[in-house]
Order: sequence, then C-alpha cells, then structure tokens
Amino acid sequence: MVFTLGAEVAIGLIVTLLVLISPVGNVDAKKFITSITLVDNPPPVNHEPQPIRKLTPPPLPPLEQIKTALKMPAPICPNRRLKKTSLHPR
Repeated sequence: MVFTLGAEVAIGLIVTLLVLISPVGNVDAKKFITSITLVDNPPPVNHEPQPIRKLTPPPLPPLEQIKTALKMPAPICPNRRLKKTSLHPR
C-alpha cells in the first residue's frame, strides 16, 4: 500500500524514459508545414445593417384596474387581542 522512496523514484524514471523514447514526439517539420494549407479567400460577409424593428408597447389595462391594484390593503387592528389560553393550569 505504501511505496518506499526508492520504488517511487524507479517508477518515475521508467515513465520518464518511456516518454522520451516514444516516437510520438518525432514529427517531420517539412511534412507538418506542407500539410497545413491556407484558405485562398475568406467567405463573403453581408455588411448591410439589419433593419430596425418598430416595437409597440403592450396595451395598458383600464385605469380603474390600475387604481384597484395600487390600493393599500385594509389595516390590521392592533387592538384586538387573542384570548389567552393556558396550556398549563396553575
């Protein structure tokens, strides 16, 4: 379960050597450059501005509905007190 320092160093060296020896990193520079091709001409772009849309505001409800929606609710009477009920008799 626990590796010693020597085993960890040995595994690290083996992995490093395998990475350095692998042929994945060897790429011929001429072959790589010739495989990349550039685009001759870019695709055409439409430079005309988009037409301006005229937005219409939503219709308002009648004035009376607005007034009733903005009214304050009826005040709560603070003078009313609930009946005291004792849960524990004294």
